[in-house]
Amino acid sequence: ITDPIFDSIPLLFPGGSVTNFYQNGKQGVLSLNGTILIEAKYNEVRFENLTNKEEQLFLIKKDNKYSIIDVNEKNILSANYDYIDYTEMTDMPVLLVKRNNKYGVIDLEDNVIEKITYDNAKIKTGMFEKGDNTLRDFIRLNNKNDTIFVLPERKGIKKINSTNMRNLLIELDEDVNKILY
Repeated sequence: ITDPIFDSIPLLFPGGSVTNFYQNGKQGVLSLNGTILIEAKYNEVRFENLTNKEEQLFLIKKDNKYSIIDVNEKNILSANYDYIDYTEMTDMPVLLVKRNNKYGVIDLEDNVIEKITYDNAKIKTGMFEKGDNTLRDFIRLNNKNDTIFVLPERKGIKKINSTNMRNLLIELDEDVNKILY
């Protein structure tokens, strides 16, 4: 019997071709045949299917900063965020980011969709539809005096204020208070 190489190997990531592993308190990524794809040097590693392509992207946390890398550890998104979450609103993911206790929205190429100036943010997931009207996941950003919603459109995204969002949800016969707050 040989000594264990890894501290633990959890279940497969969704998609099933790789899994993360723990070694000396850090995380890395393994192929199904046991080849180390990404060395165990990150505080957190999550496989994210952020594009419709076959590429494997990973949301990583290192030194309390989040970034997105590919399987070759090339930075796809720079590591200057305190938090990253995402929603698949369109063909390209929309990323909710946090820096210096403020939230904003960017795309995978680090282009700003909504400036990082908001005090609070939340991704709302689900499908809301009635007739030809459909609303998928959206992001709510707000400050003391301002609330904006980032919504998917057929070709990209749009930003609307709370009054217009409320009207849209009423059109969809959705419980406005339950969804918005």
